[in-house]
Amino acid sequence: MFKRIINRLILCNRLSKQLIMLISDSALVVLVLLSSFSIRLGYLYWPKESFFWLIFGAPLLAIPVFFTFKMYRSVIRYIGSKALWSIAQSVTLYAVIWGLVAYEFSRVSSLPMTAEGIPRSVILINWMLILIAIGSSRLLARRLFADEQVLKVGDKNNVVIYGAGSSGRQLSHALQLSLEYKHIAYIDDNLAKDRAYINNIPVFSYNSIEKLIEKDNISEILLALPSISRKKRNEIVAKLSLFSVHVRSLPSVSDLAEGRVKIDDLFEIDIGDLLGREPVSPNEKLLKIKITDKVVLVTGAGGSIG
Repeated sequence: MFKRIINRLILCNRLSKQLIMLISDSALVVLVLLSSFSIRLGYLYWPKESFFWLIFGAPLLAIPVFFTFKMYRSVIRYIGSKALWSIAQSVTLYAVIWGLVAYEFSRVSSLPMTAEGIPRSVILINWMLILIAIGSSRLLARRLFADEQVLKVGDKNNVVIYGAGSSGRQLSHALQLSLEYKHIAYIDDNLAKDRAYINNIPVFSYNSIEKLIEKDNISEILLALPSISRKKRNEIVAKLSLFSVHVRSLPSVSDLAEGRVKIDDLFEIDIGDLLGREPVSPNEKLLKIKITDKVVLVTGAGGSIG
């Protein structure tokens, strides 16, 4: 039944999903305020008439702030650090606004700042709890939707990422949302990273590749080294050619300027990657003069000239 509910949520249109998020956030705002008072006062708090609308009307303050920070435009399944930072900013602004409104309400109504008044610490507790609640709800939803997508496919291809730098970590994050690949481990030439873990995924040195391929049935090695020199790249490709695995690579740094790495960005290792130098573009004008309407014999087919 739970999986059925998740599937229905995935199939909902964009407007329905936004409405569900809005209702969920409104409920969390109220529950967090009640919890904040209960924690501060030491008993299960229920507001009296004078404070009832101050608590149950809090979503009227929170939701416009959340809309301003575009919290309901993010696709939950792909939510990242930028969206979480936006959530932190919006929640902080809401908590400050509510605190000012609550303080002014308590002052104007001549109610004390203790007992039935507004304890100052409630404002801080409310900020911390709502930050945790809203952020956790997004992360939980992302995990549930991602896991449900994973269940829709059969066995994945086990892959290793060569390069545990920033590009490798971005690629690993993309693989978590992939329906085709499962990230097993990193390979990195930096021995200081050997046996370390990045987001619960182990990092090994090059010497462990053969063992990984046999043990975990690795089908592909994905090169996440877009900024290395061609010479170093050729050395790595030559070493990997010793193993019976498919090798693919990330684009150049300029193609990664936006900081987003997708599985579609991976391309096949080209024959040019095996060239021991930078390729030389042909001089078309010279070629026309030398070989047009002529019979040409090429002696040797193994080198770049051939």
